[in-house]
Amino acid sequence: GGARQAYSVQEQFEPGAHIYIKALDQMLQSIDCIYRLEDGTYEIVDYKTDRIKPEDVPEKAKHYELQLASYAVAFSKSGKPVSRVSALFLSAGRAHVWTADARQIDAWERMIQSCVDDIRSGKFDDRRHGPCLCGHTWICGRTHAEGDGLDLV
Repeated sequence: GGARQAYSVQEQFEPGAHIYIKALDQMLQSIDCIYRLEDGTYEIVDYKTDRIKPEDVPEKAKHYELQLASYAVAFSKSGKPVSRVSALFLSAGRAHVWTADARQIDAWERMIQSCVDDIRSGKFDDRRHGPCLCGHTWICGRTHAEGDGLDLV
């Protein structure tokens, strides 16, 4: 699409501050990049280092929708309109883009709340087994593994 300009966190927050998403009361995630688009809306971009082929981007992107949805919901709460979120897969040289209109933001917020409710009530079903590299294993109780996580499926 059209021109976009990197959004400086310092425009909105004190110098050196970062935008953080607080989920599950204690887990913190940081947003990789935010662009201010020509129309005044914002695009949130998250860089992905998974080693995948370009044709695998749509399927792999499904694994990251909840993460990007949480960024969009949280950033939109700042009063700044989010129009899209993107997972940019560096090895594939491709991005997967979700449109983030008000209806989609509301749907994502309901999805996130449902996930949080399931985790808190013990209904969380972790379909992956074995050690995890994510750094948030204290939430699900899985064993933390060492490594870069680049080859996770």
